[in-house]
Amino acid sequence: MLDGLNKASKTDTIARLASLPNESLEAILFDMGVGIEDLDEVRDAAVKNSVVVTPEDVVRSSFQRDRFWPGRFNRETYGVYYSALEAHTCIEEIRHHRKRSINAQSSAQYYRWILAQFDGLAVDLRGQEEAHPELISNDASGYPYCQGLADAARNDRIDGFYTLSER
Repeated sequence: MLDGLNKASKTDTIARLASLPNESLEAILFDMGVGIEDLDEVRDAAVKNSVVVTPEDVVRSSFQRDRFWPGRFNRETYGVYYSALEAHTCIEEIRHHRKRSINAQSSAQYYRWILAQFDGLAVDLRGQEEAHPELISNDASGYPYCQGLADAARNDRIDGFYTLSER
């Protein structure tokens, strides 16, 4: 499935916008009424249950089994860290997802940039959109094709894809 595609070692700074609380976990727990005597125990339980409050939690939760939902390149059985090379792509992705869930938001959301270094073997899918419009489908109809690519990449020990965002 990946035969004939450009595979190469890549190193790039990648970006992601993540909705994170504007306060530390401890401050949130205090606001919820957790007493100082119970703080360590409640904080440890929150961390154990994968509460996402730091940029590190965002990265870690991308690969925790209980957090997977089917997406363009991931299945319920494995996670994917979605990121971008350009800031405007991250912003457009947030705008898209906020439109879908705006009515479900009951409190203010704060977004923080997460910058990371990608260093691995990647397949460049850019330029394949005409032959495979599933790569940029504006709904889930393209997901089976893309998930098949991801399955093949996992089998071939490919670390990432370079692809255009549908947004």
